[in-house]
Amino acid sequence: MGSKEVHNEKFDHEPQDKYLLVYAVFGFFGIIHFLPATFFVTAHDYWMYKFRDTTSDIIDSSHRTTLQAEFSASVTISTHVTGVLGSFLTLFFGHKLNVHFKLYGSLLIIVVFYVIAAIFIHIDTDSWQTGFFVLTMLMVGTINTMNTVAGLTFFSILYKFQPDYLGPYLNGQG
Repeated sequence: MGSKEVHNEKFDHEPQDKYLLVYAVFGFFGIIHFLPATFFVTAHDYWMYKFRDTTSDIIDSSHRTTLQAEFSASVTISTHVTGVLGSFLTLFFGHKLNVHFKLYGSLLIIVVFYVIAAIFIHIDTDSWQTGFFVLTMLMVGTINTMNTVAGLTFFSILYKFQPDYLGPYLNGQG
């Protein structure tokens, strides 16, 4: 026997995705949803430079500053706490907002905060490293909260399609 067909009124009259464009878009959205989680972690050398000991000309990876030592753990904590926050925001208040507003609004906020993070590449933060550390954690938290809102909102859109369309979204995240 072949694959099991889903017979449901919800799917009986939907348009055909002849060239699998919608299928590909779901894969693309899966990739977009995953990227924010990797940005702040993979730029390790950048963060070690930003939070280095500015009084010494010697860079020694075995002698990290407090901010260097705490960075990865702080990103992890910020990511997980704000992921739960984003889930609760979407759960309790998501029904009050339009799907387009939630999706586009959260994606816009993510882009704005990435632009701000990119601008800080060219700004000397040596004199206010602790403040920059806190600001970075706030940016990580905001991006992750909005990423959670966008992801859950996208699932509410994905729910309206046949179950086969979940695959490319999840593969894009992987």
